[in-house]
Amino acid sequence: MLSAAEVQQCKKMGNTTVSVKGDILGLKRQESVVSAELERLARNNAAGMGGDTVVPASDIIQGTQLYNIYKCVPG
Repeated sequence: MLSAAEVQQCKKMGNTTVSVKGDILGLKRQESVVSAELERLARNNAAGMGGDTVVPASDIIQGTQLYNIYKCVPG
């Protein structure tokens, strides 16, 4: 995952919104676990769109996050 500044020379392919459960049975899940799962889902969606890089475009809100998708590697 890169920062917004690092993808300036990349081609933007679009964006994706991904979601996971933020809590289970009323217990809040660890933020690091939720974040890792969201990033993995975003990367999977990016591959389906021809992208190879994701950049978070929003904060995590109730287990949902928006990512921008870029193609940075030629080929």
